[in-house]
Amino acid sequence: MEVTTDDDDLLRQFLLGELPEAEHARLQEACFLDATLQGRVLAAADDLIDAYVRGELTEEECVRFEERFASTPEQRQRLDFARQLARATDRR
Repeated sequence: MEVTTDDDDLLRQFLLGELPEAEHARLQEACFLDATLQGRVLAAADDLIDAYVRGELTEEECVRFEERFASTPEQRQRLDFARQLARATDRR
């Protein structure tokens, strides 16, 4: 599966679990085979975390985000770090 630079929305939907199952599976498989795509997904996840801590997601996106990105202690620690970084940046 080739993902173009215009597919940031697709990556966001993938991360939030909003894609149809077959499309999600294709993209997931493509991530295993393409290191560049894997890096783009990781960057999109970072962007999504930043958007969450800055309150830029819709209510529905927040629910989906919390289901996927705040379910383990490691993920919650990552979120806490992002919150602290956002606060420090806002103070400047």
